[in-house]
This record gives sequence, structure tokens and C-alpha cells, in this order.
Amino acid sequence: MTTRRQARWPKPVLQLSEEELQLKREWLLGYTEWGYSGFLGWIQRQPHVEIEKFSRRPQASSVTLEVGCGQGYHARFVSGGTYVGLEINREHLEIATQSFPHLRPVHGDAYSLPFHPECFDRVVSVYSFEHLHNLPASLAEIRRVLKPDGELLVGLPAEGGLAHELGRRLTTKRHFERKYGRGDYLRFVRAEHCNTFQDVLEELRHWFRVETVRYLPFFVPSVHLNAVVALRCVKAPPRSG
Repeated sequence: MTTRRQARWPKPVLQLSEEELQLKREWLLGYTEWGYSGFLGWIQRQPHVEIEKFSRRPQASSVTLEVGCGQGYHARFVSGGTYVGLEINREHLEIATQSFPHLRPVHGDAYSLPFHPECFDRVVSVYSFEHLHNLPASLAEIRRVLKPDGELLVGLPAEGGLAHELGRRLTTKRHFERKYGRGDYLRFVRAEHCNTFQDVLEELRHWFRVETVRYLPFFVPSVHLNAVVALRCVKAPPRSG
């Protein structure tokens, strides 16, 4: 019998036109440069910083996998051990490889991780799970490759929260419209951010034991009063249902 939670997945995919796909490509390639600058950049960096603060596995002796490493931004916060970055976008992966020589690049899919079971001490994912139309499939794979005492460190936008939506309209939406003067920015958001924070949190609690949830930048435990969220999870048997 399919439960209400299971029936939610996979999420429908909003199809973009060829022109929209090209515009999205240009937007995403330049996002790290401006999205991590100024006040917006300070907020964006918070989950990167926080998850490394409350990680209980030492970097120096850990084997870490980042799922959806993009252009490698999180690699600057990890200086020791073995660091593997998995990314499906080859252009982004090439940038990550050039920028961070200690990152071991792997071109691959979050739904079918090309690794042996129980080979990673830590799995990191920052600003990735909100994009995954079949998040349960990815979390099942992450559980598979994590060691029995491994941890999953997650950074997310507070998608679905009032403060996050207001911030988006005042920052990224305005920047997009000034830069391109065409295209529907909110349509791109709907196509890319298919999961709310609550969607992701529910799945994380199904597949892992969620030990830490930190709402940022104000630390008030409300998705509506913050912009981003950092979480620490540990491997545990999936809950039924």
C-alpha cells in the first residue's frame, strides 16, 4: 500500500524550452560569482560554515562525498582527508576541478551513486536536495554509501518560508531581471526548486536520524523567519511508512 509520503514522489518535472534552458545555463554558470558576494553571499555561506562546525567526524581522517558539488564552493571549507565531489553538470565539475585541486571529481547522478557500500565517513550536500525530483531515491543511495556510524550534513534554502520568498524577490529576482531583461525568473524557480524545506525534512527524518537543525541567520526555530537551514543527520534504519 502506497503511503501519503510515498505518493508525493517523484515530483513532476516542469519542462523548459530550449531558449529557457540556455538562459538557465548562463544564469547558473555565473551564480556563484555574484550569489556569494555581499549580504546575500554572507547568508548563503552560513550553512557551509555551520555544518562543518557541528560535524563530529574529523576532516583530517575522513572520506567525504559531496553530492551535487556544483562549482566546488564547499571544498574551501574542507582542507583534510579525502574529498570527493559528485556533480552531474560537466561544466560545473570542470570549474570545481580547476579551482580546488584537492577535490576528486566524479561525474555522476545523485540517484545512482557510483561507489561501493559503506565507503564514506561523511556525505555533504548544500543547496542540492531542493532540486531533486526523486529525493527518496537519492537518500536511499546516500544511506547505502555511508558507513554505519557515518553522518549526512545538509544545507538548504528555507524554501516555502516567508522570509526566504521575500528575500528572493528583493535579491535574485531583481538581479536576474536586470541582467537578462527576459525570461520568467519565478518559472525557473518552480522548475529548479521542486521541494520545500518541509518536504526535504520529512524525507530526511524517514531515512536518517536528524540530530541537529539550525535555522539561519537568526537561529529562531522557524522556517518563516530565516533564509537558510543547516542539518546534521546520522545513519539509522528507515522508518516504516
